[in-house]
Amino acid sequence: ASASLGMMVGAVSPTIDSALVIGPAVMLVFLVFGGLYTNDADVPKVLRWIPKASVINRGYEGLSVNEFTGLVFDDEGPGSIPTGEAALKRMGYGDSTVGSAAVGLAKILAIQWYLTYDILKGQKPKFQPLLPPK
Repeated sequence: ASASLGMMVGAVSPTIDSALVIGPAVMLVFLVFGGLYTNDADVPKVLRWIPKASVINRGYEGLSVNEFTGLVFDDEGPGSIPTGEAALKRMGYGDSTVGSAAVGLAKILAIQWYLTYDILKGQKPKFQPLLPPK
């Protein structure tokens, strides 16, 4: 899915140099809102679309659900989390499943492919029509 983001950035960019600047900047935004550094509930309302459009967030969500579901932790200290489901709920993934994360990734992939196609179609070169010989 990250390859489709790269294709979309390449389609939007007028030159290779600008694509090499825009690509890492876009990925950095998705990394920050990817779920490891921020909780989806803590993101300001204006920026709530970013975690939903992030392939990193959807991948992290799917891997977290896969890893934590069914776990029971031994530590009973203050502030401890007794189960993996409680950990998922604390991360904001309480209602998530691996399937829903995979569907979210597929939607992001399809949207990015469509946008790439649409951008490239709009940028196709236009030539002067050939006139018949006299």
